[in-house]
Amino acid sequence: MRQPSPGLGKYHGRVSRVLQSAGALVCGEAGPAAPGRKRMDYAGRSLRGQSLCGRDMSMALLIAADLRDCNLYGANLCGADLRDCDLRGADLHEACFLTQGQLAAAKGDKTTRLPPRLRRPAGWEG
Repeated sequence: MRQPSPGLGKYHGRVSRVLQSAGALVCGEAGPAAPGRKRMDYAGRSLRGQSLCGRDMSMALLIAADLRDCNLYGANLCGADLRDCDLRGADLHEACFLTQGQLAAAKGDKTTRLPPRLRRPAGWEG
């Protein structure tokens, strides 16, 4: 992953807090973003079948994480890294800030439930 240039690094914390606060408003999370909140690292972890409803996963590292059959209703995925994340059977239809680019980097299938505004990537199985 490319590191931000030193000139932009000083803005990362402030921008992250603003995005997290906006996510809290849009996704209905309680309270403002915690000032010192660290980037969550779920890389390679199995969260299979868990309810992640309303969870703030903004800027989280979900590289190669197993999110099969997870419910992500209202989860804030702003800036989350979904490269090689397994989303087969996951319910993302009401996830906040999910992008087409995030889906293209992830794995899914015909059972992955997507928001109507996004398309199922061509490379997904089934």
